[in-house]
Amino acid sequence: MAWADIDKVRSWCVVSLTLVMAAPACRNEPVAEVEFSLASPALRQRFEPRSSLAEYLELPAAGSELRITLSSYPLSCDAFRAPEDGEILVTITITTPPGVAITPRAYPWEGTAEGVPPRAEGQAEPIVRIGKKSWALEPGGQVKIRQAALDRQGSVSGILDLEFPGTAQQSASRLSGAFEAKLCQVERRNAPQRE
Repeated sequence: MAWADIDKVRSWCVVSLTLVMAAPACRNEPVAEVEFSLASPALRQRFEPRSSLAEYLELPAAGSELRITLSSYPLSCDAFRAPEDGEILVTITITTPPGVAITPRAYPWEGTAEGVPPRAEGQAEPIVRIGKKSWALEPGGQVKIRQAALDRQGSVSGILDLEFPGTAQQSASRLSGAFEAKLCQVERRNAPQRE
């Protein structure tokens, strides 16, 4: 084999190796990953949702509700299954008052104190379940809806950015990550007609 042929093989190997190493960097869409952490008890869970589903309900007198469900195990639009040991289920419920549509924007989580009216723009409320245990996160942060096509073939996507820094009485918590959920159920109830 001549030196020129060896140089060609070397060049081909270097180019091939460069392409293989660069291939993951060419990926346009980040992998949707969700992370949940608590300071006490010390807990940190990270998962790629195997199921990302949503339900939308619109009631003229009561407002709108968008429920987003992310799970570490397979779920379908046809049947709900509670998480088993080690499985994770995250539910984010976004509610708005009558006359306020759910649109792409930020929905804060400020808690549900008794006697305090809900925010005029709406809010998000997260619940995390791992197996039989569940956690209602302390108020803090927001859910940013990037896209919301609220019809039967639609989907909703966004960013979870919920964090409670902790106090002397309450431990810190965090729920973060990106999601894109398929709409399973859409129900719009019309206001009663007056005669």
